[in-house]
Order: sequence, then C-alpha cells, then structure tokens
Amino acid sequence: MKTRSKECFGSAGCNVTVQIDPDYAGNQDVSSGSWEITYEIRGGEDPVVETMTLEDGTFSFPEEQFLQTTSSNSKLTAVATRVDSLD
Repeated sequence: MKTRSKECFGSAGCNVTVQIDPDYAGNQDVSSGSWEITYEIRGGEDPVVETMTLEDGTFSFPEEQFLQTTSSNSKLTAVATRVDSLD
C-alpha cells in the first residue's frame, strides 16, 4: 500500500488516501491470460473491498481509496481474498 495523503485529528483518528501497489510472487506464468483479483484493505475503521485485474502480466486497479483509521499508528494492508480466471 502506498499512502498518498494522511490527515490526522489527534485521538479522533486519520483520513487516509491510499493506492494499492500490487506485485505477483507466484510460480505461474502470468505473461498471458486474465484474472480478476478481489482484495480487502484492512486496518481502517471499516474494511474496504475492491477488485483489480491482471491481464497479460499487467495490473489494472483503482487509482486511490479513501478510508479512515482509528489512530495515526494504524497499519493498512491489502489481502487478496479471491482470484478468478477470466479465460
């Protein structure tokens, strides 16, 4: 996750704008084919569910997500929750 902006309000938490920074670390050749990947951004007040695609080795994903955290120390992570082949 890349943090694009962060505005904190003391004990009230923070407004954070993030962008996913995906990377493929598997053994399968992904230079051809298409997949839809559902992922969840965790660590905010509420989880955010989004979808990206991996097509012929290139990721396409939402530009940015806005979320709120309970503190400035909250760690945000993205976890893949589902992968579907589109071929």
